[in-house]
Amino acid sequence: MKSVLTLALFASITSFAQSGNNQPCKQVKAACEAAGFKTGDAKKNLWKNCIDPIVNGKSVPGVSVDTLTIAACRKQHQL
Repeated sequence: MKSVLTLALFASITSFAQSGNNQPCKQVKAACEAAGFKTGDAKKNLWKNCIDPIVNGKSVPGVSVDTLTIAACRKQHQL
């Protein structure tokens, strides 16, 4: 069940981060990318090791995202 929810969350964040009217989620994604996280990277996977933990309220070393930005991303997409 957890993997299904994670997959659904990943799909929604990825699509929302690419849309033009979703600045909060774009900021989360940009902060992760600036810290060296990449899609498909085994050790610094963009989603698994950065976006998912941040959106779920955990800190990620080397990544700084304002809590209001995270809350806005979650609220905008009801995550």
